[in-house]
Amino acid sequence: MRRSAKYRDAHRAVALMAMMITGAACSDTTNSPAGSGGVDADEGEGAFGSSGPETGADEDFDPEGSTGAGDDGAGETGGDDGTTGGSSGGFDPAPEAGPFPACPDDLPEGWIFCEDFEALGDPSSVFFDYADGEGNFTPEFEGDAASGVGAMRAHYREGVEAAGFLSVSFGANPINTAGRPGYAESDDFGEVYWRFRVKMQEGWPDAGPHNLTRVSAFAQADWGQAMVANISSNGDGVTLLGQGSSCVDAGAVKCAGIDDATKLEPVGTLAGRTALFSSEQAGEWRCVEAHVKLNTPGIADGLFEFWVDGNLEASTGAVDWRGEWSEFGMNLLTLENFWVGGAPADLDRWFDDLVISTSPIGC
Repeated sequence: MRRSAKYRDAHRAVALMAMMITGAACSDTTNSPAGSGGVDADEGEGAFGSSGPETGADEDFDPEGSTGAGDDGAGETGGDDGTTGGSSGGFDPAPEAGPFPACPDDLPEGWIFCEDFEALGDPSSVFFDYADGEGNFTPEFEGDAASGVGAMRAHYREGVEAAGFLSVSFGANPINTAGRPGYAESDDFGEVYWRFRVKMQEGWPDAGPHNLTRVSAFAQADWGQAMVANISSNGDGVTLLGQGSSCVDAGAVKCAGIDDATKLEPVGTLAGRTALFSSEQAGEWRCVEAHVKLNTPGIADGLFEFWVDGNLEASTGAVDWRGEWSEFGMNLLTLENFWVGGAPADLDRWFDDLVISTSPIGC
C-alpha cells in the first residue's frame, strides 16, 4: 500500500483495520465497483485499452477527461465425555497472506511508486485514471494474493474486449492532472523500470490476453505522445511481445491525441520466450519487469528490455525513442485488460505489487 510519503499515514490505519476483518467481511465491503476515473471501460478504452480519449472520436474527445456455523455463534457440545465439537462460531478464518514482500514503509532509493493493493477502497484515490470495466476490474481481499491479502482482479467476460485498466501519473506532465493523484510531479524521467506480479486462474487456456502494460511520454495537453513502450501477449500466443513506438519528427511531436496510429512509428520489437499465458503456467504468481531508457536527444542510444521471474527475456539497444525532442520524460504507466476480439471464455487474472523506479527492482 506504500505509494509515496504523502499517502502513507492516511492509509496505514485503513490497512491495519482491513487485515483484522474476516475474509467474508472483506469480500462484502471491497468487491463493490469503485468509481471509474471518468471513463466507461466499454466506451472509453481504445483498441489498446488506453487511458484517455480515442483519436478520431471528435464527439467523445476530452483532453482533460479519463484515459477502466451455528446461528448463535456458540460451540456445540459433543458426546458424553464433555468435549466440545462442531462449529466454534460464525466467523470464517482470516485470509492467508501471500508469500512475497509488500511495499516497505520507507521506499528504497530510486523508487517512485509502490502499490500492493492492501486496503485499497477506491482505486481512483491512488491512480490517475481507473476504469473498472463495469465491475470487472476491482480490488479483491480474499487471500491468495502475491503479498498480503489484496490484489486487483480482472474478470474477462466471454466475447467482451474491455475489462478495465489503471494508470499511474508520475513526473512532469503536460496533461491537466488537477484533482488526480500524481507522484514526483516536478521531475523528468528519462529512464524507468517497472515491475508487477500477474497470475492467471487455474484452467486458463493456452491463449494470450493481448494488452498487459505500457509506459508513455505524454508531450502535449491534447494527450499527444512522444513515445510508447508497450508489452502485450504476442497476438493470441502465450509469450510476451514488446513494441516500441515514437511520434517525433525533426524534433517535434507530430501525434494528435492518444494512440495516434497514423503517426506513431515503430522503433523496436522484442519477442519473449517464457510461455507466460499457457495453461501450464496458470495458477502461479509470475513477476514481470521492464526497463526503458530514452535516447540522448539526437543520438539513437535508447534501451528497451524486459524480464520474467528475474530472467531476461529480450533486450534491444540503439533505440531512437524521441529524436531530438526532450521537453518531457516518461510520465504515465498503465496496466490494462483489453482482449482484442473478446475473451474466449469467462476468465480471471490478478495483478499485485506494482513498483515504478529509476533503478532495477527485481522479483
